[in-house]
Amino acid sequence: MDNRREDEGREKFECSWDDGYDDVPDLSVRGLKCSLLGRLIKLRGTVTRTSEVRPELKVGIFKCRTCGKLSKPIVQQFKYT
Repeated sequence: MDNRREDEGREKFECSWDDGYDDVPDLSVRGLKCSLLGRLIKLRGTVTRTSEVRPELKVGIFKCRTCGKLSKPIVQQFKYT
């Protein structure tokens, strides 16, 4: 598999790799269907933007600085605050 990329102000580079999964469907992001849930697939596409990975809080317990009492477990609402 050959991949090439060229950005403004950056030099062109090339890389290649072999994922070893020849019998797995190679799809575009638009080709994803519900029928593929739970199956191994390969995606092809272009990364247009990246950002830092943010840690995700799933359940939090908080401690009062004054009295030391602990809160009940609070389940995260899947929002960054």
